[in-house]
Amino acid sequence: MKSMFRALLLLFFLAGAHDVSFAQSVQELGFPSPAAIEVVFSQVAFGSTPYGKLVSEFVVVNASPRDAFVEIDLFDAGGARAYLVYQRETDNMLGVGSDQIRALMPAESITKFSFPPRLLNLVGPMSVFVGWATVRSNGNVTVHENIKLLDRVTREMLTEVSLPGNPRPVLSARFPGILSRSTFTGVSVANPSPTSNLRLKVQLTDPSGAVVRERIVEYPPRTQKSLVLDDILPGPPIVGVQSVRMIPESPGATFAITVLWFQMREGLLDSFIPPAVDKVTSEKSFIIETAQDGWNFPADVTGTARVSDLQIVLTSLGFFLRADDGARLGPFPIFEIKPKIAISQASSLAVVAGPTQTESPEKAIIFAKQRKVVYQRMHGEVDRILDFPAKEQAEIIAWGIVDFGNGIGTVATFLLVDTKKAEVIEKFVGLPGSTPPWRR
Repeated sequence: MKSMFRALLLLFFLAGAHDVSFAQSVQELGFPSPAAIEVVFSQVAFGSTPYGKLVSEFVVVNASPRDAFVEIDLFDAGGARAYLVYQRETDNMLGVGSDQIRALMPAESITKFSFPPRLLNLVGPMSVFVGWATVRSNGNVTVHENIKLLDRVTREMLTEVSLPGNPRPVLSARFPGILSRSTFTGVSVANPSPTSNLRLKVQLTDPSGAVVRERIVEYPPRTQKSLVLDDILPGPPIVGVQSVRMIPESPGATFAITVLWFQMREGLLDSFIPPAVDKVTSEKSFIIETAQDGWNFPADVTGTARVSDLQIVLTSLGFFLRADDGARLGPFPIFEIKPKIAISQASSLAVVAGPTQTESPEKAIIFAKQRKVVYQRMHGEVDRILDFPAKEQAEIIAWGIVDFGNGIGTVATFLLVDTKKAEVIEKFVGLPGSTPPWRR
C-alpha cells in the first residue's frame, strides 16, 4: 500500500536546476513591482495514477469593480517552464502549448483555469505532471488551488482539497507529521528563487521538543520536491503524531510549502486532508512564519518609449513613467497581452494598447505634459493618432475584432481628446474608414 503511494509521490520529484536569464527588471530601475498580489503554489499535479485521475485547478476571483490582469506561470519540478495545455473553464477556451496563462479578469467575475489529465501529453497508467506555479495579478484578486482525484472510468469526484498557496515567502514551518497505517504526510517544497540555492533543515521532534531525526534537503534555484515524510526522515517506524520543523540553513532564505495528509482505505487513497484541520490532530497545530513583505519577483522590462519629457517603461502587468526632473509615477495597470506604445510627439500623447482582440479592455492614454493617465475601453491596437493643434485636440483611432454573434468583423474606435485639459471629449465606434461626427 505505502509502496504504491510512494511510487506515486516519486513521480512528484525531478532533480536538477534550470538556468533562467532575465532582462533588466523595473526593480533594478528603482520602481516597485507592478503586481498587487503574488502567490506561489508549491504543488501542481495532474494526470493518471493507480488511484484515479488527478486534476489541478486554479480559481481566480475578482470581487472588485475594476478589471484585473492575471498571469499564471507553470514550472516543472526541475525548474523548467512547462509547455502544456490548459483549459479556461469559464468559456471552455484551450491554451495550447503554453507555459503561461495570461487573462483579463473582468470586474466582479470568477474564472477557473484547469490542467485536466485528458490534455496531458503523456501516456501510461502513472503519467503524472508534477511541478509548481506562481500566480500574479495587478488587481486585488484572490486565488486558490483545487486538487481533485476523479474515478478513472466515471470521472466521478473521489476527493478534493483546496489550497491557499503562499502569498508571502515562508521563513519556517512547523506541522504535525502523521505516520500510521491509514494516514501519512506528504510535503511539497518549492524554491522560487531564480538564483539562490536553498538548503532546508528538516527535523522530527518529540513532545519535549528534542530533535529525534534531522536531514538537510537541497533545492537548486526554481526547483520543487514532493516527498512522503518518512522518506525525508528515514528510520525505524514511528507511529502517532510527531512534530516536524522545516528551517532554512541560511538565515533569511525563504521557500514555499504545501503539507497534505493522505488517508487510505482498503489499500486505496481515500481522501486529501489540508493542514490545520481539527479532525486530523484535534487542534490547529500548523504554524508557519512568513516574511512581512511579498515575493517581489522581478518584473521584466518589455519595452520603453519616450514622449515629451517622460520615459514610458513597460512590463507585462503595468507601466511606469520616469520624468527628466526625476519624478517617477506608477505602476499603471495593463489589462491585455503584449501591449504596444503608440506616440504622438506633436500632441505630447501616448497610448498603451494591445493586439487585435474580441474583448475591449481598458487602455491607457498618457498625457505627458500633465503627467496624467486616463483609461478608456477600445478595441485592438492604435492605428494612428491625428493632431489638431489649432483646437488643442487629438484623435486616437484603434482597430480591433469583434464577435457580432453571427460572425466576426473589424471595428474602429475613435476617441477625441483635449490635449490641454487631458481628458476624453467624445467617443465613436464604427467601421474602419468611418468618419466620426466631430470631423463631419
